[in-house]
Amino acid sequence: MLSFDFMVPPEIALERVLQEKHARKEGMYKCITGRVAVENLAPNHVYRWLVDWMNQQLSDIGVNSTGGRLLPPIHFDLVQVLSDIKNAHVLEADGSAFIVVTQPMVDEMLRLSHSLVQRNQVFMRLQIAPAANSHEIAQLILFM
Repeated sequence: MLSFDFMVPPEIALERVLQEKHARKEGMYKCITGRVAVENLAPNHVYRWLVDWMNQQLSDIGVNSTGGRLLPPIHFDLVQVLSDIKNAHVLEADGSAFIVVTQPMVDEMLRLSHSLVQRNQVFMRLQIAPAANSHEIAQLILFM
């Protein structure tokens, strides 16, 4: 007898569970319409950078960083919502854990980063990143 042991790709598992929760109008998930397909965005888009960077950071989590506790694979993703809800959630699906942040929350964090840079233009250019423009510095602050 053949046995096929494979994991569902995280983006498919997440999309599936989000659609199920949305269809059932389940609590805080009823406003989530699906994941943001960052893989279809331009390679230099801030959403794609953020998701790739966060997933790289989460891939380093192991038993040494959790005090010996085994965790399922953890993935970070962005989700679309029906309104301007700024929120984050943690959920599990198909053997993986997901940290999802709403697109409006990321947009708000980027807006605040831009505001910080604009109000401290001299400091940002001289002390933080002399060769960068304001938009690049704001994106750096978003990641921090």
